[in-house]
Amino acid sequence: MASLADNPLTHYRQVTAVLDTSRHITREEALTILIARDRVEQAIERGILQTPQQLQQVYELDSKLQQNPRRICANLDLATYRQSLNKTSLGWWWYLDTTYEHRHERLDWLYRALSLVGWTAIMAFLVNIGNRSFQGGLGVSGAFAVILPSLLTLLKDRSEVTKAGQRAFTEMLERFGIPRQWHEEIKLGVTGLLLLVLLVFWFSLPEIANIYNQRGLHAHHNQAYSQAETLYKQAISLDKDHSHAHYNLGVLYEDWENQEKAKQHYQIAASQGNIRAHNNLARLLILEEKYADAVHHLQQALLAIKKIQQNPESKEVEPEDKYSIYKNLGWARLGQERYQDAQQYLLLAKNLTKGEYKDQISRVASARCLLAQVYEKQEKKEAAIEEWQACCALGNKLVSEEDAWLHQARQQLQATGKPCSET
Repeated sequence: MASLADNPLTHYRQVTAVLDTSRHITREEALTILIARDRVEQAIERGILQTPQQLQQVYELDSKLQQNPRRICANLDLATYRQSLNKTSLGWWWYLDTTYEHRHERLDWLYRALSLVGWTAIMAFLVNIGNRSFQGGLGVSGAFAVILPSLLTLLKDRSEVTKAGQRAFTEMLERFGIPRQWHEEIKLGVTGLLLLVLLVFWFSLPEIANIYNQRGLHAHHNQAYSQAETLYKQAISLDKDHSHAHYNLGVLYEDWENQEKAKQHYQIAASQGNIRAHNNLARLLILEEKYADAVHHLQQALLAIKKIQQNPESKEVEPEDKYSIYKNLGWARLGQERYQDAQQYLLLAKNLTKGEYKDQISRVASARCLLAQVYEKQEKKEAAIEEWQACCALGNKLVSEEDAWLHQARQQLQATGKPCSET
């Protein structure tokens, strides 16, 4: 008598009989059905099953199998078995899990829609980050920081938008034994993770810009001016509103005597509330005899100082900055021929150089030289001589405006027979 193994069709009929019942199908029973169908296929290929009656029976049994994919796959992870079998081709019965909608797949349309929204946001971030990063000519470390998340994103993007990529991504999930019903959730999770990486990188851009700005300051102090310019520009490319980088770049251009570029960057930094930018821009405007514009920026600087002083948690304003603002206000008012106002601000500057902060202030001669000019206009001769002598004693020929004032001091003192004791 032939065994069941010798009668694959009879074996297939017997094991699929469980599908005619309503009871639960175990994993062993489900595997037995699929293996039996493998043997039927092998028998067909060898010509053992070939009569019309036999093929009709195979068709009827296959129809029963195709009508019950959910019961077969209830306790059977076919994706894992497909990976374990490691065959180049498997019969359709090993893909029954792909022929019905699992209850976890009912929201797949929503997951796909969310993935699409996520990819739209990701690509927008990539375009923005790419533009910022390469406008400033990033170095190796900066380029790597941008390329790495971008490369990961683009690789994932390719798997989402191309058929070959989708197929490869699905096969990868199956290799890890992830059931098909969870594939859309996994894809949404990967999209969300990449979006999170880009968001973290996006919000880190100001900190990265700070690093470039600090490196630029170091290069600037070491007189590596071209390197400093590049680093400041890199900081600005990552954070276009980085007031300190704009201010530092303005100082660099002023050192290079490129006043127009210096003013551009001072203006941007000033718009962000940078006190020193307001002050430096005002000084350049005074040199151009644009006194009203200079006063405007200096008053904005004083307002900013007032706000800082009202906030106990704010960092104290440097005495050097206060001195310079008062001095420049006096200078601007002198240019406007508002001598009383000029005297008021210059005396405030002068007093700072004599108080507890005197050792923290440089270029103390400027306020004295300007105050001497104010007294000359007010015809206060003795007071003017005293300030001219202080101007001579404290002035620095290497500072362009002080050099001019020193020449004026020598002339005024010579006319009165007083000595000019220059340092």
